[in-house]
Amino acid sequence: MPDSKSNRLALNFSAMVRDLKSGVAQWSALPMHMEISTNARCNLRCIMCRPRNVDVDFDSARLDLDTVAAAVDELGPNLGLLTPSSGSEPFLGDPEFLAEKCREHEIWLTVTTNGTLMTPERYAAIEDTLLYLQVSFDSHVPELYEWIRSGAKFDRVVSNLRQVIPRASAVGVDTCASAVLIEQTLPHLPQYVDFVADLGFHRIELQKLYHRVDVRDIDPYRRHPPEKILDQVGLAVDRAKKRGLSLILSADKRIHYMFGKHTSKRSDRRMADYAYYLMKRFPRFCFQAAHYVRVTPDGMVYPCCNHHESMVMGSIYEKSLTDIWQGPKYQQLRSEFFSGKPRSHCSTCPIMTGVAKAEFKPNSLKWLFKRGWSLLATDLAGLRR
Repeated sequence: MPDSKSNRLALNFSAMVRDLKSGVAQWSALPMHMEISTNARCNLRCIMCRPRNVDVDFDSARLDLDTVAAAVDELGPNLGLLTPSSGSEPFLGDPEFLAEKCREHEIWLTVTTNGTLMTPERYAAIEDTLLYLQVSFDSHVPELYEWIRSGAKFDRVVSNLRQVIPRASAVGVDTCASAVLIEQTLPHLPQYVDFVADLGFHRIELQKLYHRVDVRDIDPYRRHPPEKILDQVGLAVDRAKKRGLSLILSADKRIHYMFGKHTSKRSDRRMADYAYYLMKRFPRFCFQAAHYVRVTPDGMVYPCCNHHESMVMGSIYEKSLTDIWQGPKYQQLRSEFFSGKPRSHCSTCPIMTGVAKAEFKPNSLKWLFKRGWSLLATDLAGLRR
């Protein structure tokens, strides 16, 4: 990332920290991370996300490319990250178009995909803008994988991953395989780690099942005491250490097991460092609401990944993103956080109850130094001069 863009991000982040410290509801800082997609389509019906027996119209709303371009152009000078998704499959959207907008504004793309449509050719079209690539890949057992991710073909996905992930990791993209923990996958975690390591991933994230009512019976956290689950995860952690992969357990508390020495040619960690700084320095204020904005395909604007109607901040068809960000609904949300009385969808959110309590192993201070907190300190020190 060029120095001019890095300096602009640092200035905006410094303003954000001042806004948070002052407790004012109307901010001078602007969002640094945008999630936007032309549609909310997905080609799979996964058991924990879009079950086959739930009839929901996910595919009707669509943002035209001109509207998307205008939104990115408006916030682009202060954006460091763009996520081309809306709880959807990004390769069913227009990632190539968004990659071009990222080049224009010097923004990194961060992509989470199921991998089914991520051919080497489509990956290559966005590679130069890609900072982070997460693939939702829940099991190395073909029958189990296809049961979890209904509509996916195991062999096709693995073929894509074998061609894309080593290339992505080699050029410095941060590659992560994620798996939702369910009863059926829990016994196979060490073998899963080996399979993912052989594909070339840098790290793994094991996620708690945040479910619909009809899949509670496969939630291991409802069937076993936490100690038993941690024992099983511990076997995966041991295997990850031997294979040189980092592993994250994202459950009631987020635990980072940091292993491996991956040197990256694309090691711009500012945005991740900024997010972790907000989490640790201002634990009562949601770090997503502080630095992130989500635009859904119907034009609604949200402060986070929760798209409940109570979290709607406005519509880009009625106001500009800047006016929404500085408007009364955002100000009300900030005032609630500052008062220590956030609305119910915030106070019970896993981000507020778990992610902000992140724990780092084996040595958090050593890892934080590696992550580039010295860079963050340098940025902020420079702004004080």
